[in-house]
Amino acid sequence: MISRVPARLNCRFTYEGVSREAVVIDLSLNGAYLASKFLPPKGGCVTVTIRMPSSGNLLALEGAVVRGNSTMSDHGSLGRFGIRFNCRSLELIKLIAGLAGNR
Repeated sequence: MISRVPARLNCRFTYEGVSREAVVIDLSLNGAYLASKFLPPKGGCVTVTIRMPSSGNLLALEGAVVRGNSTMSDHGSLGRFGIRFNCRSLELIKLIAGLAGNR
């Protein structure tokens, strides 16, 4: 079974009512690893919204930040953080299967 699949999906995440842009770096049934200019704190609750490549529908996934770090790049500070989803959905399973099939 595949535990994580590379994703590179543009997304948005909401933390404390503010929506921000991010990129999903990898994805699993349990969570995701994201890159963003904003780094939410460990334990913070976020909602990640991804546009499904196959249908264009939006998939919203709620979870908690379990780890994160910030680095400097040529474009300023960049945060990377892992979230653990609160639940699984059939849409998430379909998205992961599609990403795994495209490898």
